[in-house]
Amino acid sequence: MKRKPVSLKYLFYLSGIFTLLIIQGCALHVPLDSTKYVSDISKSNYIKYQGKEILLNSVINNAADTSIFFYFSQNGKIQYGGPALTSYFWYCFNSALLNIGLGVHEHSAPKGVPVFEFIISSLNDSQVKFTFTLKKTVFLKFKKEYIVTMPQSDTKNPEDLEKRAYQMVDLIITTVLDDKEFETVFLENAG
Repeated sequence: MKRKPVSLKYLFYLSGIFTLLIIQGCALHVPLDSTKYVSDISKSNYIKYQGKEILLNSVINNAADTSIFFYFSQNGKIQYGGPALTSYFWYCFNSALLNIGLGVHEHSAPKGVPVFEFIISSLNDSQVKFTFTLKKTVFLKFKKEYIVTMPQSDTKNPEDLEKRAYQMVDLIITTVLDDKEFETVFLENAG
């Protein structure tokens, strides 16, 4: 019986997987845990939102530069994560919004409560690009793309990098809440 030669396509595929495993194995890992996240957002800056209710529907990760569980530094030498990124961000966003005084519903909400949705299109430790939508009943009331950029950091200390990741969560939330266009639409549609 004659053996078939191994195709170049197959060898290329295997070498790609091997390279990814080596790169991930060499990366500094920064564990992220939504239960350790504590929002630093000042309640007093968001009084107009306090007492309003929302349904935090979902966080969707469409970013090609992440995996299900990890995002990376720009140079790929640091990986952040642990739980699924969608769960991590959802629980952090939930915590931040509760912290400022919003009433957050998780699975369903009374009729007429605005629905928040975050769709991540690109994510690394220096920048996140996402689309934020606000719906009321089935109608899209607000949709906008945002880019949040973190200040540069040269630290390699995992604890400092973890704090920086949590600061990114705060910056994502404050970027949306500080947007005057969003504020106007939200306050018009919040009960």
